[in-house]
Amino acid sequence: MKPREVLFIAVVSLVMGGIFGMLGGIVGFLGGTILTFAIVFAIYFWWQNRSKSKEEKSDRAVVRSAAEDQKRRTAEAQPGDGSSGAGADPLLEEDIIDEFSREFMISKEKAEALYGSGYTRWVDFEEAIPQDLMLVPGINPTVARKIIRTVHSRDLK
Repeated sequence: MKPREVLFIAVVSLVMGGIFGMLGGIVGFLGGTILTFAIVFAIYFWWQNRSKSKEEKSDRAVVRSAAEDQKRRTAEAQPGDGSSGAGADPLLEEDIIDEFSREFMISKEKAEALYGSGYTRWVDFEEAIPQDLMLVPGINPTVARKIIRTVHSRDLK
């Protein structure tokens, strides 16, 4: 809680306490101030938690959207176009996995997971965001950002 917010709650409480003080003397002033402070403080924390909850829901929606996008992209991949699936050349697949492992400086297992998730060509990474890559098993935020940086440094266009 910021000092400015605490000051605001205190001022509101003192004003309300002053109003109660006019009606009930010093006891009314103290009681009104304390009661008002408690109520405003509780409302403030309720509002903050409500805002955080909305942000978390928004973050979950972004991750869910990225997962659906990933599934759609994988489903749209055609066999024989360099993607995994029936008709993919096992030697080419192994070369691509080795290249990803070497270029991204990641383990072969992580490179295989990327390939298995539909990232079979360099251009597949062009529009990817870290949240997309983090849906792949073994890819954490740091690795995802490193992959994105590497792909952007290659300037594939």
